[in-house]
Amino acid sequence: MGGERLEFEYQDDSWLDEMRKIRDGKIDEIVNRKDELPLEAVLKPIDMQMPASSSAVANTQAYDSDDDEDFLAYDLPDSERNVEPPPADGEEPERTAAAPNYIRDCLEQLSEKEKYEVFEAAFFALDGMIRRKAVGFVDIAEQLIKKLVFLENKFSSKNFEETRKRCMISCLVMRPELAPKLGELVFSRNCSFFHRYLILECFLAAAKELSEFQKEPAKKVVEVSNNKEGEEKLSDWRAIVDARIRSHT
Repeated sequence: MGGERLEFEYQDDSWLDEMRKIRDGKIDEIVNRKDELPLEAVLKPIDMQMPASSSAVANTQAYDSDDDEDFLAYDLPDSERNVEPPPADGEEPERTAAAPNYIRDCLEQLSEKEKYEVFEAAFFALDGMIRRKAVGFVDIAEQLIKKLVFLENKFSSKNFEETRKRCMISCLVMRPELAPKLGELVFSRNCSFFHRYLILECFLAAAKELSEFQKEPAKKVVEVSNNKEGEEKLSDWRAIVDARIRSHT
């Protein structure tokens, strides 16, 4: 390479001498010389003494202490102090949630995927809200009954099928105009055989409930007869009064 040669100040030692021999291709001399050295010289241990730190020794003595007074005080909150022990049989205690106040909230909570108590609180309170035509039922009736048709028992709730069928029948009884909407759903490709059979069962039960005639109570007949007797007595009294008036005139 051309240019000015750089020179550095350094001290010659054995390591630098070996590097020069490697550069000049004299590797065999280095290998032979190392083979001549005794094993003790090659594996000579080096005594190294680590300086002892006063702070490290103090920390070690502090952490190795078994005294309870060395631990920091921890105040337990009331929520951790009043923890109830698990039941003896190993089953998880049932959790409950308050039933929603509005039927729209029931419809939203039917989509709950994590908390079973929220789902069941809405699901089992739904039939009563439908029967009394809760506020907002008319607006969401079609959406609600379709939701019930395809609702899944994600939490293995008890009496799920009976409660779902009862809610669907209540929807059809309170809003009979929903029947054509479900009829279209029966013939759609998205409806399975199970759901078709469920809809037809609800049609049959709702039709039976709507076809029942209310019998007139017997009390009304008695009241009518009593009214007739009163009218007859009133007419007789008027005749007597008229006769007395004529006799005095």
